[in-house]
Amino acid sequence: MRVVLDASAILLYFYGNESVKEIISRSKEVYVNPVNLTEFLYSYTKVKGWKKALFKYTLVRNSFKVIDITDEIVRTSAKLKVKYNLSLGDSFLLASAISINGNAVTSDHELEDVKEAKVILVR
Repeated sequence: MRVVLDASAILLYFYGNESVKEIISRSKEVYVNPVNLTEFLYSYTKVKGWKKALFKYTLVRNSFKVIDITDEIVRTSAKLKVKYNLSLGDSFLLASAISINGNAVTSDHELEDVKEAKVILVR
């Protein structure tokens, strides 16, 4: 299984969430994209400070594959954003998952309604 982690899933991972850990350990390939990685860095910084956030960011970059934002991902993201009124981060998450024929891992329940992408919800 291939997965793309949302910022929420990365945060849950670092907070010790067993569901996210299991998904990552069962996955053949684990990806993040730059938009969701930025969201993670920003969110973690607000809670733990820049130095700790930068350390975790580096761990993520070294542990998972970072998806290049291609023209295909940009176009798919824009279409999904318009169709479902998604945040930019959510639309890039789903477009990234579609581009690798994988699953988006998120805690955002509104993404369940998106028919074009496979979503794994975590809490």
